[in-house]
Amino acid sequence: MRIFYMLLFLISISYAKEALVNVITLKKEKIPIYYETNAVLKADRYVNLKPLVSGRITKIYVNEGDKVKKGQILAKIEKDEYNFQYNQQLHQVKKLEEIYKYNLSVYKKNKFLYEKQLISEDQFLLAKRNLETSLEDLKSAQEQLKKLEKNLKETDLRAPFNGILDKKFVNEGDIVNQSTNIFYIVDPKSLKVVFYLPQRFVKIIRLRDKVKVNIPSIDSFEGKISYISFSFNNENMIKVKADIKQNPLLKEGLYGKVKIKEKDIEGFLIPEKAVHFEENGAYVLIIQNGKAKKVDIEIVGKKGSKLIATGDLKSGDKVILEAPFGIQERVKVKIEETK
Repeated sequence: MRIFYMLLFLISISYAKEALVNVITLKKEKIPIYYETNAVLKADRYVNLKPLVSGRITKIYVNEGDKVKKGQILAKIEKDEYNFQYNQQLHQVKKLEEIYKYNLSVYKKNKFLYEKQLISEDQFLLAKRNLETSLEDLKSAQEQLKKLEKNLKETDLRAPFNGILDKKFVNEGDIVNQSTNIFYIVDPKSLKVVFYLPQRFVKIIRLRDKVKVNIPSIDSFEGKISYISFSFNNENMIKVKADIKQNPLLKEGLYGKVKIKEKDIEGFLIPEKAVHFEENGAYVLIIQNGKAKKVDIEIVGKKGSKLIATGDLKSGDKVILEAPFGIQERVKVKIEETK
């Protein structure tokens, strides 16, 4: 019974003199087409700080969330053993310096006597070998002293750059070594939007191009491309980074969306409710000679609540926006124009 009444309704429309419709007047325009992809915020400057020496943590001076400055002491490792090794080696260096000075004086004396032919060549060469050996021993000991001095300095863990101490992995009293993560430090000023683009964008994007960034529940803002990778990943995508303005709400690891302009097309902006869909595609009904006419269109994008379309349309065409249910081609219409 319901189908019967629907058929009667459609027939009544077909035989009606006019169907009242709302329309919009089309205007062909240059419309930018944007590509949208997932993005993540990542810092370009960060470090998992590890010690260069092993030992027990005796003092930690910072907490998670603290701002740190380059060179600032963040923690100390017990240095008694390193002090002992350094002082012992320093004593050895001083001893070898005395030996070298003595051998140098002997060499100078024997060289003078040898040139005067007052001693044998063997005596001169022995003095020379002793001098060379003592010099090698001294240099080797001095190099070892430098290493021990460096180790002693490394018992003070310092910030490598200005930033935020985001994570602390140890406590005072813990034993650490060169593979132990102590702190995670990040420079918030180096935060960038990182995303990937298909191969076709190689010819499109350039450094300093602008992109639209949206981080859900936080903000939408503009970014500027600062890095384009030289190579592609395994999915044939190119890595891109964009600089953004500092914002205390933006954190490393946040996910969002990036829109980047791909091209401009000549097309039409059509409200969604004016577009009809069928198995083979989409179409609109325009008014031609006072009657409805079906025109196939191709949907190539979306802008707000309107669809971006191309097809056999032209500026000035009037597209039916609202009409009685079931209106067909060739039905006479009465226009109520809507801007």
